[in-house]
Amino acid sequence: MAEDKAKKDLTKDTTIEQDLDELQKLIDKMQDPAVTLEESFELYKRGMDLVRSCNERIDTVEKKVKMMNPDGSMSDFRQE
Repeated sequence: MAEDKAKKDLTKDTTIEQDLDELQKLIDKMQDPAVTLEESFELYKRGMDLVRSCNERIDTVEKKVKMMNPDGSMSDFRQE
C-alpha cells in the first residue's frame, strides 16, 4: 500500500530538478542518527524510486536530442 503511494507520487508533475532536490533531502535525513533503521529503509526505497524515475526521464530526453554534425546533417545525440 505504501509502495503504491510512492509510485503514484512519482507520477505527479515534478521536474527532474525537484526530484533531485527531494533526493538530497532524503539523503540528509538518512544521515540523522535519530532516524530508525526502519525509517532509513523507507527513505532508501523512496530514493531509489526517485533515481529510477529521473534516469528514465533523462534517457527519454537523450533519445529525442539530435546533434548537428560538421557537415550540417543531424544524428542522434546518444551514440553507443
